[in-house]
Amino acid sequence: MESKAPPDLSDGEVIIIPYADNLNVAGIDEQRVQQVKNKIVDRLREIGFRVHEELEACSIGQSLGFLVDGAKGVVAPIPERLHKVRLALDWLARQPWVTGKKVERLIGHCVHFMLLRRELLSIFRAMYDFVHKSYSKKRPLFASAAREAKWASALLGLCSVDLRKDWSGRLCRRLCALLLCADSMLSPRWIPSELNVADKGSRRWESQRKRDVAGRAWEKIQLERVDSAGRRPADKAKTRAEIARQRSDPPRFKGQTNLERVAVSEAVAKDYTRRTNDLRFFARQSKISLRSAKNLDEACTLFLNNIFEQGVELHEGSKFVAAVKDAFPDFGHKSALPRMIRALQGWTKIDPQKTRPPLPWELVAGIAMKMQARTRHHAALAVLTMFSAYLRPGECLGIQKTDLVRPMPRQEHHTLHLHPAERHEASKVGISEESIQLDSVQLLWLGQALEQLQTDGPFLFELGHAEMVSAWKQALVDLGLEHNHAVLHQL
Repeated sequence: MESKAPPDLSDGEVIIIPYADNLNVAGIDEQRVQQVKNKIVDRLREIGFRVHEELEACSIGQSLGFLVDGAKGVVAPIPERLHKVRLALDWLARQPWVTGKKVERLIGHCVHFMLLRRELLSIFRAMYDFVHKSYSKKRPLFASAAREAKWASALLGLCSVDLRKDWSGRLCRRLCALLLCADSMLSPRWIPSELNVADKGSRRWESQRKRDVAGRAWEKIQLERVDSAGRRPADKAKTRAEIARQRSDPPRFKGQTNLERVAVSEAVAKDYTRRTNDLRFFARQSKISLRSAKNLDEACTLFLNNIFEQGVELHEGSKFVAAVKDAFPDFGHKSALPRMIRALQGWTKIDPQKTRPPLPWELVAGIAMKMQARTRHHAALAVLTMFSAYLRPGECLGIQKTDLVRPMPRQEHHTLHLHPAERHEASKVGISEESIQLDSVQLLWLGQALEQLQTDGPFLFELGHAEMVSAWKQALVDLGLEHNHAVLHQL
């Protein structure tokens, strides 16, 4: 709590840190932390609450946007979130047209991170002025505010705290002695003079040589820096190159870079390629060149009208528009290809999308039984896993064998480790290191069944998305239903 001394954990006592719907259990004794956490989770489930994103006792964890490394004693912002904030600050440093309201939101993210190093809070001054003067009006960002954004982006890379650093006893004694002699009180004001705009020019006395030396030292720090997981840039570069080599799909347009290629999954990339090939074939048949924006817009509009008249579902039209924007990145912004966008809007008004309700357990069980009857064991267990853990199809089929964790001591259920940070994975909302316990009342045996699955590769389920969809549709037909009666996303 504010203005209160932190609790003493040296005797192994466990502390509870609740915040809204998040709950952290902390301590230095792993076994005691695990026991307390298990009691809390058991009690919450006993009174009807559903506990999710559960993490077993470990030395590294994420909480409220921060990565807490108990092994190293370091607290730092989650790298993925910090990277996004720094990108936004880099954009502000170019003095774009922006409203004060948007700048205020970004300042809020920065302040949240800077609470680790409160001296960084002294950076912003002109940014607050811009928010006050242009809250709802869009205008170019002040040059002074742009400089502050540039400084903040650079210094946020140093925003972490080492909990094991010692206090300087000598400095504290000298400071106390001076205060006693002067009969004064200390009021700290965190303002690094080389960063605050109010002290502009205060370091002009420094020679150019000193500034050059400082610059070379900074470059050395940049080269030797490691991330919160202890990985050096060279190691991460090797891992990223390996991930890029695993992709077998060709570039979707001329000059496409690796990062652009992996922006979508390989399955989605192949689907996009198929759709754009259909467009090119349609354009050839219609004798329309795709080289100009006007002709591309016309061809896409006619193609949408064509598949609409064939009775195709709305989601197919939406996927076609996404494929076009992926294959022709110069026309990806909202104002490009206006006729195509308007045609899709007209389709939406005529045939609005409907919300699909979740499937009842009885139907899910029936689908799994029909899959089992056709010896599609992997598909049946994948359906039950999606239902029990509330997973998207892509999340479920991407689970690897090592992601299935056996029960800890005094626990009954297996746990799924989702989106491991070591594989550079993240959920749809950008979260890594999630865990879900397979404790569904109807499927208490599911973890043991998954453990018995036999696969040759690294993945838990030996089937792709197309094969999964095929097995799903066949099971619906076997139950006497239409093949499109339900979709996997309803699990």
